[in-house]
Amino acid sequence: QMTDERKVACMQVINLLISPCFLMQPHLVTLLVLRGIRITLDHGLCAVSAMVFGSYSIILTNYAGHIERGTKFGTLALALVEKFDAKEWMPRVYACIYGSIYGWTHSLRDCLEPLDRGMLTGIETGDNEFAILNGHIRCVFMFALGEPLPNLKKQVDKFAQDVRSLGQKSMLQALEPFVKLIEALMGGNDGYRDYLNSSACDEATYSEQQAIGTFWGYWLSYQKSFAGYLFEDYEFATVHAKRSRKMDEYPFNSIDIAQVHLMDFLIHVAQYKRSRRKRRKILRLGRARLKNMEKLAQYNPQYCLGKVHLIKAEIASISSAHNTAYQHYVTA
Repeated sequence: QMTDERKVACMQVINLLISPCFLMQPHLVTLLVLRGIRITLDHGLCAVSAMVFGSYSIILTNYAGHIERGTKFGTLALALVEKFDAKEWMPRVYACIYGSIYGWTHSLRDCLEPLDRGMLTGIETGDNEFAILNGHIRCVFMFALGEPLPNLKKQVDKFAQDVRSLGQKSMLQALEPFVKLIEALMGGNDGYRDYLNSSACDEATYSEQQAIGTFWGYWLSYQKSFAGYLFEDYEFATVHAKRSRKMDEYPFNSIDIAQVHLMDFLIHVAQYKRSRRKRRKILRLGRARLKNMEKLAQYNPQYCLGKVHLIKAEIASISSAHNTAYQHYVTA
């Protein structure tokens, strides 16, 4: 166990730096985390080590693609929270593990309750930043799971009240476009027209989201591509799908990145079916997305297997293999 107070202080500083680096300078995260691990190996474990190993699990999983190994280090991080009764670090570790790592191998629905607990604990201990991050990830997972829109809207509105009461203006700013997306989906064509005319679709809003953190700008672009696809505004969707692809570069992803990949492909397919152009390019993209989705489905078939069949169906449809396409559409 770490007894040198100076080293414990160093660990605390490292962990305070990790959070802003994840948002603004992801390439620095590895340097910080490895430094924290070196201190832990040389001087013993402390409560802060839980966050170091939680962050390391993200590096292994999202940077290096070692999902099984990353999950093991994530489980170690959770065990250290329990060992040291480290409630003050629990919201940060839970955001890492239940908000990113466990999503690759566990049901997203099983992550909702721990994320809610992480938010409540963060409010209790005064870690408002990570309390709100846990709550935001929970709302995103509910969206990815296909939560009925009226219930989702109710949950997000309640969360927005919590964000407002805690004075987290930047997170409230990041949340507002998501609220407008839900309202657009509930409002049909009229809702979509209102969405296009709202602040969510202003270029200034995208710049503001990027200023909060590069991830939020890309997340906003995905929301726009999603809305554009559903309402058959494919040119609008294509522009923002191109931006949202940069989410691949962000380390704090989870299995819901599969939805971003799927949407990118479906938008290209929709464009092809209208123009009948660039067929080979679309098929190459489809095969690349299929290969990636099949890999993800090995770890989380519940979330990804239907997407695998949908991609196969679209590839078969473009290739005029209509019977095969039909079988995959039904299976999906």
